[in-house]
Amino acid sequence: MLILMRMPRFLLSGLFALLIIFSQIPAFATKWVVNVQNFSFSPSNLPGVIVGDTIRWVWVSGTHTTTSTTIPGGASSWDHPITSTNTFYEYPVTVAGNYNYKCTPHEGMGMVGSFSATAVTPLLISISPNQATQGDSFMATITGSNTNFTGSPAVSLTYSANPGEVITATSVTVISSTILHAQFTIPSNASTGLWTLHVNTLTLVNSFTVIEVVPSIVFMSPNFAHQGDTFNGTVFGQNTTWSGTPSVFLTYSNNPGEIITGTNVVAVSNTEVTATFSIPANASTGNYTIHVDALEQANAFTVLTALVPALSSISPDSGEQGSVVSTTIMAENTAFVGSNPSVSLSLHSNPAEIITGINVVVIDNSTLATDFDIPYEATPGLWDLHVNALTLENSFTVIDVVPFLTGINPDSAHQGEQVTTVITAVNSRFTLSAPVVLLSFSANPAEVITPSNINVISDTQVEAVFDIPVDALVGNWDVNVDDMVLAQGFTVTLLAGIGNPSSFKVTTYPNPAKDLFYVENANGAVLTVFSSNGGTVLSQNITAEKQAVDISHLTRGVYFVRIVMNDNKKVEKLVLN
Repeated sequence: MLILMRMPRFLLSGLFALLIIFSQIPAFATKWVVNVQNFSFSPSNLPGVIVGDTIRWVWVSGTHTTTSTTIPGGASSWDHPITSTNTFYEYPVTVAGNYNYKCTPHEGMGMVGSFSATAVTPLLISISPNQATQGDSFMATITGSNTNFTGSPAVSLTYSANPGEVITATSVTVISSTILHAQFTIPSNASTGLWTLHVNTLTLVNSFTVIEVVPSIVFMSPNFAHQGDTFNGTVFGQNTTWSGTPSVFLTYSNNPGEIITGTNVVAVSNTEVTATFSIPANASTGNYTIHVDALEQANAFTVLTALVPALSSISPDSGEQGSVVSTTIMAENTAFVGSNPSVSLSLHSNPAEIITGINVVVIDNSTLATDFDIPYEATPGLWDLHVNALTLENSFTVIDVVPFLTGINPDSAHQGEQVTTVITAVNSRFTLSAPVVLLSFSANPAEVITPSNINVISDTQVEAVFDIPVDALVGNWDVNVDDMVLAQGFTVTLLAGIGNPSSFKVTTYPNPAKDLFYVENANGAVLTVFSSNGGTVLSQNITAEKQAVDISHLTRGVYFVRIVMNDNKKVEKLVLN
């Protein structure tokens, strides 16, 4: 600005004139070439020149000039040699009108030329996008022709039917001399229809359209349910202004009088509403129309046939008698959560035989965990699974478990000895009932020895005390517990006779005896006399190195004398006359 103020006034005037002229020059000018040769301009006439173009005379041969003769008012004249040393001259066209020029030395020979220039007309060509909906905000691209956009042009839209309704652009950016970017926000109440674009003094009539906002229901989620279902649904809208508690309901498309009303309605936002729907068990199946106040969306919801709850599987699907089986039960279309399901198994061939599930745990609406304590006496075969009123037939198998004896300890005893044994079995359930225990002679099962005492230790062990008769058959005996048999599991050994040496020096005499007999070298021992059938008829302590034993009260027959001292034992046969 300081530089301009120091210039002479006539220079300032000329500079502003140039600024005005060049502001009207189009962005894309043409350079016209005229060849100067042989006393002619070629071409001699240029009819399509527009303001902003340039005329360029180019020497080919000879000595010539290009000199203006008649030009439009306000245009600059020219006179320039075109020779071998001045080979070209350019003239910028800044004023519209007719131009005539000549070659001064050869005008008489007809060496003249002309051109006509038309004025530049700046135009608006387009706006993109060329439409928007009420309430939209968008960035538009505006394109011009022969424009010279600079700085911050004034950009706006006016309603064609009422130019007083104006939408002014913001954030206008000049991209080039012919392209602008402008931000528009269409008011929600803007008039719909055609609008005119304005950039400074330029206009593009009816170039933009404002489209009316039409509120609508877009969709509902979920968009289906089954008869009897209760669910929370969400309705989504577009261009809606929902608030408070709108009226939300479904109508059967084939019979609008059948209505399912939403409850607990909440307008989450202007375009989102939630509601709880309870589909009646007898609701018509098929398409329903969604309604929110006056808006509706036809056939946008479907009611399906009610789902039938059913049991699907039990895993594992088998268990042995006497075992506890932890199972997982799967179902479909059930709602176990929040309930206390009743779970059981029943024998398919005899439903009265039942095994009740214990420790029932609800995992989710379709999954349960439960334990089954299968009785030892449960009938093997196929069983039905029951959960409340649901049944899955033949879904579980009770496996028959055969118990068997594995051993007896100790597994032998002498004739006349009392022995405490522990009998062991597998897959047994001795705790359920008192077992029947006996020994039977392997060669003659009718010969048996029954225990004097039985004590159940566990399901698989029982303690039995046997008094082996002094005349018990020597050899292998079978161990019997209920229906289980351990063949030749026990051995009865021979009783030691009189006169046979033992592990300690004890003697008894006379033998046969009558009213008494003597025991020597047995001080501190315990003497017991057994009858031939194993019964105890006499028992006393030996307190002397030689001690008489009174047997006068006994009847004649065969007896057995057992002497036990410390860890030593001796049994002898005694005949009483």
